[in-house]
Amino acid sequence: MKKMILGFVAVLGLFALAQNVEARSVDRTAVIATVDGSEFGIEQVALLADGRLQVKKADSTVVTSQLSKVLMVKLTSDAVNLSLGKVATSHSELSCMMMPQSWLSRLSVSGYDTTTRTFDSQMRVVLTDLGCYMSDKTMPESEFDRSSAERLREALVVLALNSI
Repeated sequence: MKKMILGFVAVLGLFALAQNVEARSVDRTAVIATVDGSEFGIEQVALLADGRLQVKKADSTVVTSQLSKVLMVKLTSDAVNLSLGKVATSHSELSCMMMPQSWLSRLSVSGYDTTTRTFDSQMRVVLTDLGCYMSDKTMPESEFDRSSAERLREALVVLALNSI
């Protein structure tokens, strides 16, 4: 009985050690923007500050690709502008009877500190699906920022589809 208990404790200790090793190997690169949803087997697209694009697929695998510097400058610029802009949230009690579409629709950007010129880890939703079937909608207040958010979301989705 003693050997069985000691064996159980040893197995738990090894399991805990394996969990700690895995936790230390997590990539801590700042996330600039994400697009969430479910479309073509993709659950999330993340734009990282070091120029990588990470695509989390429905089977929980992650595909990473390196973006060009020119493309990163454009995408980062859009994300900075969106993080500094005002966002409006609306709620509607009435919605149309259409079925919600399954697509990569929710765009979030990280907060940007203009003094240090760095992104923080606080993600905020700047654009959601705006279909009539959605009761809660989030979008930038200005029309320019709204079209910029839609372009950023589309660009990240197209880049994700090209990388898988």
